[in-house]
Parts: sequence; C-alpha cells; structure tokens
Amino acid sequence: MPLPSILAVHAHPDDESLFCGGVLARHAAAGARTAVVTATWAPGTHRAAELARA
Repeated sequence: MPLPSILAVHAHPDDESLFCGGVLARHAAAGARTAVVTATWAPGTHRAAELARA
C-alpha cells in the first residue's frame, strides 16, 4: 500500500510549526512524503531565515 503524501500550505513561516508541525513530523517519520508551501517566503528576507529555523 502506498504511503500518503502531505502538502501543508501556510501564509507565514512558523505557521506549519504552530498549527500542524506534529502531524507533519509524525508522518515524515513514518515515511510519508511531506512538503510545505509558504506564501510569504522570499530569498534574502527575514521570512526565509524564519522558515529555515522552523
């Protein structure tokens, strides 16, 4: 049986950690493909550094 894929779409860096970080971590540890899309990310901004830390 194929493992699930999870896509989390959030407005800001850290939102995935605050709202669904545990779900993403649990499924990633089980082998599921996980991805996060952050709408306000831009290279060289403080938001990019926030997302990297999160």
